[in-house]
Amino acid sequence: MRIIFVASAVFLSRCSIMSTDPDTQPLIDRLKNRGPVALSTQNPFLSPNLLLSKEMETSDDLAEFIRHRGIPRAIAIEKQLFSAFTLLLYYPQANERYSIEQADGAWIISEPASIRPDESEALLAVMRGAQGVPIIKSGKELATVEKPFRSPAPAVAPNPRINLNQRMKSLHLKLASVGAAELTSKGDLVHYVTSTDESLRMIAAWYTFDESNIETLRRVNKLSKTLTPGDSVIIPSYLVKNKTRLSEEAVSESKDY
Repeated sequence: MRIIFVASAVFLSRCSIMSTDPDTQPLIDRLKNRGPVALSTQNPFLSPNLLLSKEMETSDDLAEFIRHRGIPRAIAIEKQLFSAFTLLLYYPQANERYSIEQADGAWIISEPASIRPDESEALLAVMRGAQGVPIIKSGKELATVEKPFRSPAPAVAPNPRINLNQRMKSLHLKLASVGAAELTSKGDLVHYVTSTDESLRMIAAWYTFDESNIETLRRVNKLSKTLTPGDSVIIPSYLVKNKTRLSEEAVSESKDY
């Protein structure tokens, strides 16, 4: 999905962060500036469910976030004059609201904020009587979808590499006094590579406690080569579990895992 710039005789304004698919634009127009709108737990073809589904199908970043965090209970679209749309995702049980914008072809997901009192009242009104989990029509695998049972895999010999996540958690407690890593204004974490021993797998395990997030970091940072000193890596706020900076000591003690 790309941001499209439209020129006119008077001004140059940025278009919606949403897709401009003719099937999607009416949904955006219907939902914008209405405040929180609950996702249906029974019908995936209602406007908010359908909009979220369509946007997930065109954005791997958004689909990855929903798979990680789960389907929100409600969404809202805010649009100010001469500005881009903002998509808000509400998780009332955790009192969290995520604000999502798009820049340079990537989704910028802010660190969760608390739901405002006026939004809480609106959410109570639109969610009254709703039961179950919201459903959306999407080919993406979601965290809220129960996975089919599979027979346990045969036992294999222990592999020390699978212990990297546990190793990083232990080192995090040991090296907590190192200091915090840099954060952007959106709450994303910035790591600066200083050693040839650092790897994207190591960075994923250190900051997210899950090395399997390596592919998400590779895609978000558009990485196609081995990291070298001087490189910077952005860790999206919704993945960050550890804000302590990855130090040379931590790298040295985990490079063999």
